[in-house]
Amino acid sequence: MQGLFDRSFASAVVNSCLATNIFEVPFVKRKNSTVCFVAGQPLGYYASWPLFAFSHHLLVWLAAERVYPGQRFRNYCVLGDDVVIADSQVGPLKKGDQQLASGSESTN
Repeated sequence: MQGLFDRSFASAVVNSCLATNIFEVPFVKRKNSTVCFVAGQPLGYYASWPLFAFSHHLLVWLAAERVYPGQRFRNYCVLGDDVVIADSQVGPLKKGDQQLASGSESTN
């Protein structure tokens, strides 16, 4: 997230979506003991697959918005962990955004 947006926005998204699951832990001997997730897959999200798939869609939408501002982009498909983009302008932008988001410098 921080690779695509500034630090404060990325932090707000992650914290509002993931770190707000606060659990009481009565077996801890301190009064009012609670825990929350600040890293990893939080409980209650059952599987990371929906978030993983959504991240693919989000990166495609961001790239398409730069090429076709204000238009709905449907020339792509997410299948499993693969993305097929049927647009020669959007595809390279999505790949660059994905590398930026992951911190990768790969050109493959």
